[in-house]
Amino acid sequence: MTTSLNLTQQANPTAQTFVVDEASVLTGIGIFFAEVSSTYPITLELRPTTEGGIPSTKKYIAGTRVIAGPGTGNTISGATKSPSTFYSSPPEHKFTFEQPVYVPANTLVSFVIYTSAPSNEYKIYTAKSLEFKFGKTNSYHTAAASTERGAFYASTNGTAWQPDLTKDMTYKAYRAQFSTTDVANAIILGNNPGPKNLTENTVMDGLGRYSFDPLVFTAGDATLKVRHPAHGLQVGDKVTLTSDGTNSFDSGDTINGVLGSSILGERTVTAVDPFGYTFEMDDTADSSIRAGGTGLSATENIQINEMKFVLPHETPARTNIAVKADLTTSKSFAGSETAYNTTSDVRILPNQVARLTNPHVIATSANEALRLSGNPSSKFTVSMWTDNKNVAPHINFGETTIEAYHYLIDFQDSDNTLLGSARNTMAAVDFVSETSADGGTTAAKHLTVPYQLENSSTSLRVLLDAIRPVDAEFSVWYRCINSADETIKIDNQSWTEFSKTSKLSTNKTYSEIGAEDHTFREYEFNVFDLDAFDQYQIKITMNSRRSSFPPMFRNLRIIATS
Repeated sequence: MTTSLNLTQQANPTAQTFVVDEASVLTGIGIFFAEVSSTYPITLELRPTTEGGIPSTKKYIAGTRVIAGPGTGNTISGATKSPSTFYSSPPEHKFTFEQPVYVPANTLVSFVIYTSAPSNEYKIYTAKSLEFKFGKTNSYHTAAASTERGAFYASTNGTAWQPDLTKDMTYKAYRAQFSTTDVANAIILGNNPGPKNLTENTVMDGLGRYSFDPLVFTAGDATLKVRHPAHGLQVGDKVTLTSDGTNSFDSGDTINGVLGSSILGERTVTAVDPFGYTFEMDDTADSSIRAGGTGLSATENIQINEMKFVLPHETPARTNIAVKADLTTSKSFAGSETAYNTTSDVRILPNQVARLTNPHVIATSANEALRLSGNPSSKFTVSMWTDNKNVAPHINFGETTIEAYHYLIDFQDSDNTLLGSARNTMAAVDFVSETSADGGTTAAKHLTVPYQLENSSTSLRVLLDAIRPVDAEFSVWYRCINSADETIKIDNQSWTEFSKTSKLSTNKTYSEIGAEDHTFREYEFNVFDLDAFDQYQIKITMNSRRSSFPPMFRNLRIIATS
C-alpha cells in the first residue's frame, strides 16, 4: 500500500473530486456507464488535488491506474448490451486498484477517467442539481444529495480543467474493512549476501583494503591465505571463489603449481582473522608469492553488531505495529560466543539503530544450508492490528531494508600463548606489533595527522573521554621527531605506548576506572623528559573480546609542553 506519486504527462479529461470524511483505505472506484466502446479501452486513476482543489495535471497516485475494456482482460460488465438497455439498467464497473490507498480524514482527492476512443463511444452517468433523478419523474437531484465538497471537471482540449459545480459524476467509492480482533503478521526474510569483489583498488595496498592479488601462497604448503577484510565467516564455513575469466585465472589454469579448480569454487574455511581466512588447496604451492590478479570475487557473511530495520510504514490513529526478529549469532574474533545459534523474539523498533548484545550474522545461502538446515539466518515478523475497521497500519515492503553495522575489532596475540584462547592469532596476514613504524595488525585503531609545533617540546599529555566496556581495552601510542634533522621522517619512526599507570591527578588514569563502567570517563596519559621534538603523532588502538562492545571515545586533547 502506498501514496507515493509518479510524474506523468497524460492529458486531463473528465474528473471528479470528492472528500473522504473519515480516514479510509480506498480499494477502487465504481463507474456507471451509459455506453461502452467495443474497440477502445478506458483508464481510471486516482490523483491528488492542488491547493486550489483542482485535480493534479501531472501526478497520479501509484497503484491506482486501472485500464478496462476491449483488449485488457478487464471486461466492463454489460458491454454487449444495446444503448437502450444501458439507459434502463446502467452497469457499474468497479475499477479495482492494484494497491489500496490510505486517505486521511477530510482529504480532498480526485479520480480521472480518460480514453482514446472517438467521441460518444463511452458515455457515463452524471447527476445535475434540480434535474430528475434517474428513472424518476417527480424526484429531483439536489445539493443535499450531491458530493457537496467535490466538483465535476471536464476538459474540452484535454489539457485545461473546466469545473461544473452543479454536476457530479455518478460513482461509488469503495473502501476496505478490517478486522478489529485479528493480528496480521508479515514475515520478512533478510536477503542472503552475494559475492564480493576482492579487488576494489588496483594500485593501493593495505590490510583493510580489497587490494590487488588477494591470494597468498606459501612454498610447499597447501594452505592458501585469502585477503578478504570484514568477511564475517567462521572456521568451518563455506566460501565460494569465482573469477571473471579476464583479470584472473580460470579453473583450467595452473597458478604457482596449483590448478585453478582447486582454488575456485566452494571451499571450507580453516582459519580466520579480521583481514581474511585460509582454506586448503588440493596441492602445494611452488613458491611463496601473492597472486590472483584483480578479477576474483568471494562470498561473505554480513556480521551485525548494530542494525537498523528500515521499514517505511504508516500507523493511522488507533492502529499500531510491532517488530520482532529471529537472528543468528556469530562469534567475535577473540570472543567465546557460540556461532549459529538462534536468538528469538528480539524486539526491534523500526527505523531506529539497535545495538545487539552479542554479534549476529546474515549468512550466505550455502552457510544457511550447512549450519541452519536451510532455515533463514534473519527473519523479521511485523505484527499489525487496528481498533478502527476503516483503517489499518500499512508497510511499504518494497522499500524495506536492513542496515547492518559491524565493528571490525579483535584482541590479537602474536602466538596465542599470553592469554590462551582469550586472544586471537592472525591467519590471512602475519602478526605485526603496533610498535612498527608502518603500523601493526590490530584491527581497530585511530591515527591523528602529524602535528607540527612552532616551538620544541619535551613532554606530551593526552586526555580523552572514553567508555571501556567489560572485555574491552585500549592503548594510546606516540611518536615524535625534531624536524631540524632532515634525515629523520616521522613516518619511519616506531611507536611507543603510553604508560597506563603514571598519572598527574587522580581518577584520570587507565587503572583507576573500573571496566564495569559504561559511562564516559576522562583518561590521562603522559610522558616527560623526551628529547626535544617539534613534530608528533598519536595513535589509539582498540581491542575487545565482544565485538558488539568496543571502546568508545570523544574529546581527544593533546598538550605538548616543555
